[in-house]
Amino acid sequence: LESAGLPREAVQLVPTNDRDAVTEMLQMNEYIDIIVPRGGISLNEKVQKEEEEELKDHVVLIGCGRLGSNLLALFKRKKVPILVVDFNPQVVIHLNNECITTLFVDLSDPEIVAQARLKDAKLIVSTVFDKEDNLQVLAQLKRDSALTRIVTSPTEEGALELYEKGADYCIIPRILG
Repeated sequence: LESAGLPREAVQLVPTNDRDAVTEMLQMNEYIDIIVPRGGISLNEKVQKEEEEELKDHVVLIGCGRLGSNLLALFKRKKVPILVVDFNPQVVIHLNNECITTLFVDLSDPEIVAQARLKDAKLIVSTVFDKEDNLQVLAQLKRDSALTRIVTSPTEEGALELYEKGADYCIIPRILG
């Protein structure tokens, strides 16, 4: 935790075997970001089911820098369920303090599709400028899904390649700006 810039208190052990306590904690989204169960299969399934219900038809915002923070404000005003994925620990801590659901993960991690429930999202917006990161996200998603994919590119040439690889829309900030 400390090497990632996170406080030791970010992870806490709750010493109880009471499943009703787990159910109650799963409803405390404002205070608890994730629960890692240490129990039998039925407890793990219960936690997974609750989390799955929470993340359906959501927006996944990848990157919350200048462009991402503006989009986040828009989604919050519209009361859209959102998950922010970022690899900057300071951004994640700040958003967690604002009660925004976040995922601290590197886009090169193949588990991102499962962790961010990308296939259950209704919209994915990547504000990351790295073309390779955006290509990797697009490669992990099937073209035949009903999901809308929006990515960011600093150049028109990069945007064309991203369209070829499955992007539905491509933001080129210097053209918008």
